[in-house]
Amino acid sequence: MRRFDCQSCGACCCNTERNRSIGNRAYIEVTRSERLYRLHREQLRGLGFRDERGLWHLRLVGEEQRCIALDGQIGVRVACTIYPQRPGGCKKVQPGDDECMEARRSKRVGLAAGLRKQ
Repeated sequence: MRRFDCQSCGACCCNTERNRSIGNRAYIEVTRSERLYRLHREQLRGLGFRDERGLWHLRLVGEEQRCIALDGQIGVRVACTIYPQRPGGCKKVQPGDDECMEARRSKRVGLAAGLRKQ
């Protein structure tokens, strides 16, 4: 079984090709039941935005439309600055699952499956 190092990747913390193709920048929703929403509201205000329906989402920044809470260089070394209170959508992605592999193959991210950027 292949082992994937999330801290040398960060591809799943970027908006998906599917979302980008339809112009969707509301990538990771922060629901009312999330720890970030309930206990860290001030931090959420700095990291997120409310969409037209009033739902909170983490902001995306940069050309690769990466999560604002991701620190470091994608494909080299990254860390989630809100890891203990990251939303459920972030927790769903598992190293090597379909979403992970799709993110790694993205042309924007430029990572081959399991390899670091050179």
